[in-house]
Amino acid sequence: MYHDTITIFNRKKGREGDTWYPTVLTDVNLNKDKGEVIARYGPNSSDNAILNVRYENDGEDIIIGGKQWIQPKQWQRSETPGTYLTFAAGDFFWNGSWDGTTALYDGNYGDQTFYDYMLANYDDVFMVTSVGHFSVIPHLEVTGK
Repeated sequence: MYHDTITIFNRKKGREGDTWYPTVLTDVNLNKDKGEVIARYGPNSSDNAILNVRYENDGEDIIIGGKQWIQPKQWQRSETPGTYLTFAAGDFFWNGSWDGTTALYDGNYGDQTFYDYMLANYDDVFMVTSVGHFSVIPHLEVTGK
């Protein structure tokens, strides 16, 4: 079931454009079946994907893909955001493995944002719309459209 690879792009807001921090996550479950989305979230759902991400809990921290997962506001305040991971509205994930860990700047993509570039050039790009945190079977459930 957990056999997909995605890249999450966390967005750090900036005055002169946003910066995107990629993290490749393996062994996740990406479900793009619209029928499944409707069955779970109802016919009015605009989501197109459900992403299940398992995590480890070392007693204090939640670890995903070798990075500590932190809440979105804490991530925005971080001086070293590339060393952490979050899932927040405004972030997006892509069904694929991004080559590299270097931060990506909107200013390098002309009159479009990096997100717009990804939408125009890649399939299976999903903006995060909601995140559910489950502890009985430790995983995050992320919806995207």
